[in-house]
Amino acid sequence: MKTRNLLSLLLLFFGFTACQDNGADDAVKDLEKGIPKKVMMDLPRTVSHTAKMEELSRRTFRGASVSNPFEKVNGRIMSQHLREIIGEGDRAGNITKELLAMMSNYKKNGKDSFEYKGKYDNRTKRGVLKKKVSFEGKTWDYELTVTDGGTDKLAVRMLWNGNPTKKALVLIKPFNLDQKAYKSVPKALYRIDYDTKKTAVADETMTVSLTGWIASYRLSTDKLKFTVTRKGDIFEFFGNSNSPNMWIVKQANKGKNYAFAIRCNAKTKIAVAKLGLAPQNLDENKDLLSAYSLYNVYKKELDAKKYPQVEKYLAGMKGASYYKGYTFHSSGDKRPEGFSAQFVDISKLTPFKPKTISDLKIEMAGS
Repeated sequence: MKTRNLLSLLLLFFGFTACQDNGADDAVKDLEKGIPKKVMMDLPRTVSHTAKMEELSRRTFRGASVSNPFEKVNGRIMSQHLREIIGEGDRAGNITKELLAMMSNYKKNGKDSFEYKGKYDNRTKRGVLKKKVSFEGKTWDYELTVTDGGTDKLAVRMLWNGNPTKKALVLIKPFNLDQKAYKSVPKALYRIDYDTKKTAVADETMTVSLTGWIASYRLSTDKLKFTVTRKGDIFEFFGNSNSPNMWIVKQANKGKNYAFAIRCNAKTKIAVAKLGLAPQNLDENKDLLSAYSLYNVYKKELDAKKYPQVEKYLAGMKGASYYKGYTFHSSGDKRPEGFSAQFVDISKLTPFKPKTISDLKIEMAGS
């Protein structure tokens, strides 16, 4: 037996000790060269921050959305929610990187499987690497699966072509990675689709989806989906998250969809974002970031209740949101220094239809 400590990022999910036998299997040594370092896109920290979704959901639309409508809206808090949505992509990416690193290490000793104990549930988890697997009508070069030993239920299915990765599909069920750590979200599922096929607008493309999170609070997110493309140093994002219990002033208007578009320069560490808040059952995506901008939606509901000094309290919602370095910088119609007119024009980035997100489903057979 040999104990291994994985990196701290992995420990956030399932921190474990692994057991390794001596010896080598020559028949599977050729698989080692097919294990890449990653099967997903690395996202810029300027617009990405991994935090517990329960925490971000509780503070998403602080200000006029909570009990005190006269509390001035804080653009920094409002925009932080966006960074944490994008951070879900990084969270999934951290899991896949560590599993790939571990599998690669085992392949050096001729092994195509491994076992470990969940950090909190102390249950055995089993990882298996296979070659030439058919899934969703496609043939994949490799598949890495992780199952919960007690139930044999699937926790991770990772499929990819090429090394470096040309195309990948990843499915993750956190509960089966650690039943104790994720007992509150037993149905949560991630899906990541990644492609490095070059187009006129992208060197690589990735779509991240999440369903099954428990909407325990008024502002909680239960589903999200976003697509990101990278062309050189420029990343562009568009997507939505669903908050089924959210309402601003009128409870009859419960059920909101948070829509967004982002452009980020990873080299200069600047980003611009536009945010919208539409009904979750809206079956169109036209004008999500204009007619349904946060400012317009909040102002309409507050005006209907005749709250005084509405403009004063909604000043932080006007215009676009700007980021510098690794944090929110400002919001409004005035462009900060270093942001060109061309860079901040993200009018061609269109989020999904809100109803598409509220109806979103992810399937993971065997989970």
